[in-house]
Amino acid sequence: MYPACVLDICSRRVPGYSMASHMRVELVIDALTMAVAARGGHVDGVIFHGDRGAPCTSAAFAQVCAGFGIRRSMGRVARAMTTPSPSRSGRA
Repeated sequence: MYPACVLDICSRRVPGYSMASHMRVELVIDALTMAVAARGGHVDGVIFHGDRGAPCTSAAFAQVCAGFGIRRSMGRVARAMTTPSPSRSGRA
């Protein structure tokens, strides 16, 4: 099983998740769609930071994000923590 979850970094809640027996783009799109629905569809301008895995870099995922008004962000290659959370006190 492959899990995908959307973490709201401000509230530390998981508004969207999905599980499947595959790691195709639908897995991530389902999790994102659930998160958007949990926010009442008001996500224009939200930033989605993901890894450079195939589902997050796909054209289909880019279209879904654009449709919701979500900006995509990705870290650099071979960097585990390119965007540290606020709780890390600025330490990288």
